[in-house]
Amino acid sequence: MVPLDQDLQKVKQSFDQFGEITHRVLQYLPHVISNSAVKNDYTIFTSLIAGTTKYVRPINNNLFLTKPEDFEKCYIELKIIFEKIKSNQKINQSEKDCIDKTLYTIQ
Repeated sequence: MVPLDQDLQKVKQSFDQFGEITHRVLQYLPHVISNSAVKNDYTIFTSLIAGTTKYVRPINNNLFLTKPEDFEKCYIELKIIFEKIKSNQKINQSEKDCIDKTLYTIQ
């Protein structure tokens, strides 16, 4: 498997590749996050590397899936929802929330 830093730089050719890299990043984050601060519905994560503090953009707590297993579950559901949309079936609010959360986390 390609190291994560190299994989992040590679062009993704499919939606599944985005899902795979997101899952890897979610597994990696706990190892590099040094601190976090919550303000309203957002969390700002910081990472202290070689004496330098780096900030991650504010993350919406209502949308971001922090646990890899939660992301994986929603990602699988999202692919089913896409098929429903393709066949002109209606989707409910829970499915819309899944779309929002999964795509936000991938981004």
